[in-house]
Amino acid sequence: MHDLPRPATVASYEWLVANLRITSKYGGNDEKWQVRFAVVCWQLWKRCCNMLFDEDFVEREDFIVHCSCLTEEYIACLDNNAPSRTASDVIGLG
Repeated sequence: MHDLPRPATVASYEWLVANLRITSKYGGNDEKWQVRFAVVCWQLWKRCCNMLFDEDFVEREDFIVHCSCLTEEYIACLDNNAPSRTASDVIGLG
């Protein structure tokens, strides 16, 4: 399908860099690919930590839908320069 290596065959760093630099291969025509990819990675990390360390953790919404909403909200914050809510607040860094 793609001539780029899969995550299991290369170091994680190389896979991350390939996803962020060669957006036409992984992200297709999605101009928001870098943001979308970063949001999904961050949310996967948060979800994993919650599952490991929070015994009361329950997945309450569809992961992909949640990531898509966060991506759109993040980009809207960047586009609108919304002072009331920063992009970091959207993805849970603030």
